[in-house]
Amino acid sequence: MNRYVLIFLVLCNYLSGQIIEPMATDRPDQTECANTVPKGFFQMESGFMVENDKILAIKTKEIVFLTSLLKYGISDKFELRLIAENSKLTSTGEYHFAEIKGINPILIGFKANFLNANGLLPKTSLIAHAIMPKWASDEKKLMKMGYNFRFTMQHQLSEKASLGYNIGSEWDGDTRQMNFIYTLSTCRSLATKVGVYVEVYGEFSKINPAKLSFDGGFTFPLRDNFMLDISASKGLTASSINNYISLGLSFRLPK
Repeated sequence: MNRYVLIFLVLCNYLSGQIIEPMATDRPDQTECANTVPKGFFQMESGFMVENDKILAIKTKEIVFLTSLLKYGISDKFELRLIAENSKLTSTGEYHFAEIKGINPILIGFKANFLNANGLLPKTSLIAHAIMPKWASDEKKLMKMGYNFRFTMQHQLSEKASLGYNIGSEWDGDTRQMNFIYTLSTCRSLATKVGVYVEVYGEFSKINPAKLSFDGGFTFPLRDNFMLDISASKGLTASSINNYISLGLSFRLPK
């Protein structure tokens, strides 16, 4: 009998070590989180977005169908990533109409957590992607491969509040122009487990006007491995996108 008690205790100890934290996502804000997907888990973060802008007398509307971020945990500190989007961009004016639709260039990359939170030091990870120029619809293919990277930092202010910020750069596959990107977001969990966040984010380069936008939204965790979200943004500078609204769904497997 003692042998079975020992086996039971060892098994309980093993299972307690396998407890997985609730799912953390990079949606819906522009600030990517510092958490990585646990080893052996698959996570999908998908959404629908409508973005409106106006450049001089030309109005544009971009509808993004099922933007998808796919993640797989190689270890508890390293994940592989793939980003795919299918969109339709329409521009209209008094004597102008154009439409481009199809699959945007696919991004492949990774996120690596290399610093845990310690006092004033934030939890820090590096995210990097390669933009595959030919993995896209014909109208959206690029001339050359593009790249982006960002450092994502996260402070846990309390059990229910956190502060996150990102800094990084990106290059598209055509102009090779470097854009510097930055974000700052704060979020809080409400009594109902619903999350709320507010954020500022933007980008700048040597030749283009600086962009700055404000956004906010809510997350609705229905389970530890299933979440809905809604968010909206408003541009704060003339060069920024006027506004967008987005709905999303995220889940993680296995349960």
